[in-house]
Amino acid sequence: MQTSVQCRTISRWVGLLLVCLTALTARPQSYSVLHNFTGADGAYPEARLVLTGDMLYGTTCGGGISNAGTVFRIKLDGTGFELLHQFSSFGDGANPQAGLALSGSTLYGTTSGGGVSNYLCVAPSGKEGAACGGGRVEGGGTLFKIHTDGSAFAVLHRFVGPDLSSGLADGLSPQAGLLLAGSVIYGTTFQGGQALCPGVLFKLHDDGSGFAVIKSGSGPWFPDGGLVLSGSTLYGTSCSGGTLTPTITYAGMVFRVSTNGSDFSMLKAFSGGSDGAAPYGDLLLAGTTLYGTTSGDGQGNVGNGTIFKINVDGSGYAVLKTFSGSDGSSPRAGLVLVGDILCGTTSRGGSFGLGTVFKININGGDFSVLKSFAGGADGANPFGELVVAGPDLYGTTSAGGAFSNGLVFRISLAPALLAPLLTQTAEIGSSVTFKAQAAGARPLTYLWYFQSTNLLATGPDSLLQLTNVESLQAGAYSVMVTNAFGSCTSAPAQLGIIAAVPRRTVIALSLSGAPGSVLNLDTTTGLPPTGSWSTFDQVLIHNSPQWYFDLSAPSAQRFYRASQPGALNSPVLACDSLVALTLSGTAGNNVRVDYINQSGPIDAWVTLATVTLTNTSQLYIDTSGIGQPARLWRLVPLP
Repeated sequence: MQTSVQCRTISRWVGLLLVCLTALTARPQSYSVLHNFTGADGAYPEARLVLTGDMLYGTTCGGGISNAGTVFRIKLDGTGFELLHQFSSFGDGANPQAGLALSGSTLYGTTSGGGVSNYLCVAPSGKEGAACGGGRVEGGGTLFKIHTDGSAFAVLHRFVGPDLSSGLADGLSPQAGLLLAGSVIYGTTFQGGQALCPGVLFKLHDDGSGFAVIKSGSGPWFPDGGLVLSGSTLYGTSCSGGTLTPTITYAGMVFRVSTNGSDFSMLKAFSGGSDGAAPYGDLLLAGTTLYGTTSGDGQGNVGNGTIFKINVDGSGYAVLKTFSGSDGSSPRAGLVLVGDILCGTTSRGGSFGLGTVFKININGGDFSVLKSFAGGADGANPFGELVVAGPDLYGTTSAGGAFSNGLVFRISLAPALLAPLLTQTAEIGSSVTFKAQAAGARPLTYLWYFQSTNLLATGPDSLLQLTNVESLQAGAYSVMVTNAFGSCTSAPAQLGIIAAVPRRTVIALSLSGAPGSVLNLDTTTGLPPTGSWSTFDQVLIHNSPQWYFDLSAPSAQRFYRASQPGALNSPVLACDSLVALTLSGTAGNNVRVDYINQSGPIDAWVTLATVTLTNTSQLYIDTSGIGQPARLWRLVPLP
């Protein structure tokens, strides 16, 4: 009976496998979940958070005691979650889809439904019920206020929609955040304007008095984003309206209007082509430039959406980014500005098709995905804007989480080291690599230091490679990682430099068979029919298993075969590449053999054996290293 194995290529296969696995590993991000909504404490958060001090405030569209949504707060570190209000679906409203606005210690917000019952919305011709939901529903929404401690909840206005007898309308279903300017609140409703249901722009005082419609009728159709104010001019978007083309039905617009309702003008009518379609998110005003997103999927238009900019006078429209799907799709929220970097979310697309968090320079350069949501506990489908607190971004996902009801998350923009640098030992003349594993908004810059003050390298490379090292290079190595949002520095990693020990690799065969039996060892450099077997040696089995070392140092790939004529069972043959150390000195002297792991403390030496020399030069084969971390050796002469 016989058995055979192949040696000399095993280590090469393993190395190739490790390279492939490394290439497939995704870059880690500094992402953490702060709160998972259970349903009882809220569900499906769709809006931006608002920050004051160390506390975030937000809304959920569903969940709570009546499954009509909630108002909540949570600290920046994820602790202190508290429900401030649970909507009843009746007089106080239902299903808040917009974020909150803060003035002092009072929060202002809207619900898209509830409030009063049995309002009538007449759908425009050709859109039979599609825009307004059709017929009678329970409540047109509310505008409310509540203190940051959850007290003094009050409804400031209940939306009732168009009055067919008078032709007046206060709007229905507010879905965008409110704008506070002193004691005046500005906002939009998605529909319910002047019997055609295209939505209205409104204002009122923060005590609920003085409600007035600023613009309705032929103005923006279905505004879903909030307003921004510059001087006495309001700017906003609508996801429909604009210019009717032969193939696109009203792909949306950017507009401006005076706070008294005069001077309405359309700054940009989207075509649904390369310039985008269906803007749902809030605009961001920076100086005299407006930044926004289009979802690219409204009113039957195709595409994955865009990031755009336009001047407040309507000039200078430009697309900064067209989403491809793999890097995000259908952004439904506005942007936030961090320095000269825009950050935002897409509700779909990314690596898993479930949305992303991204960043891009205000000039359109350096776009990168900070987070691709994977669903499950990771979260999915962010609809709300982000909020910035120091070097961190906070937001919500409308789905996913531990209970599939959405979550609150945090992403750190500042660099963070995910693992310490490895302390290691190297031999004189060898190469050493230090690797930094960092997360944070890219691009990242790595500054490598020796002994804390000696700058060795700086640039985008997360690896520090030292070649042909000398004893003078032993010491402490550290790295500082920087980006536009901050920096972090690693703890020092020690590098120990030792003299090289003469050694070579030998093939070690583990033989198993009946004690007292003889095994025939054959070898070939190529399996039949390209090669032929030749007898290599005969081995008497004393113990099973026992080592057999091929000390001939073959220069070519070699196969081994063990056979035992007349045996009932095949002998067992296993193969490893082992290290043979060369011990030298006077015969009769003792040499202690120590080893140390290449990665790890530089003083953690372990004694393998004390060897009495029988020749002036002989081999010691380390059989204890199989399956262990890579190691180095030292030879210590003993008296």
